[in-house]
Formats: sequence, C-alpha cells, structure tokens
Amino acid sequence: MSEEQQYQNNNENIITEELLDNLKIFLQDHSIERVTRNLRRIFLDYLRHQMEFLPAGFEECISDMYDLFELLDVAEDETKDWKREL
Repeated sequence: MSEEQQYQNNNENIITEELLDNLKIFLQDHSIERVTRNLRRIFLDYLRHQMEFLPAGFEECISDMYDLFELLDVAEDETKDWKREL
C-alpha cells in the first residue's frame, strides 16, 4: 500500500471540527426527545398510509431510520443534563 493510500485510509473516517461544532449546536438547541418523537411519528404515519405502495428497496430506508433512531436515543441519553435554549 502506498503512503498516499495509507494516508487516505487513515483519514476517511475523521469527524471534522465543523461537524462536531454543528452537532453540538444542534444538540443544545433542540430537544432530542421531541425530534425523535416527531421523526418517528412522521415515518410511521408514512408507512401506515403507504404500506401497499412502498418503493422498491425500502428495506434499506427502514434500516437507516432504525440506525438513526438508535443514534438519537444515545444522543438523548448523553445530553439529558445539558442546558438547552428552546
């Protein structure tokens, strides 16, 4: 493996300061519990109304939403004691 390939492999999963800053701002400015609840409500309502007509490959979307909800649950647990500006 070349030095350039090794550098790229070592740096492809870096979380930038900009992403961290924006994530922190989002977590401070929003009730994660409310965001999660609203996203679940919208998603489940969509599923309920579109059950017979879901697009091909929708299983991947369901998997992605599950992972997103898991992430939001962790964010809620980790930030429950933060002061928020709601």
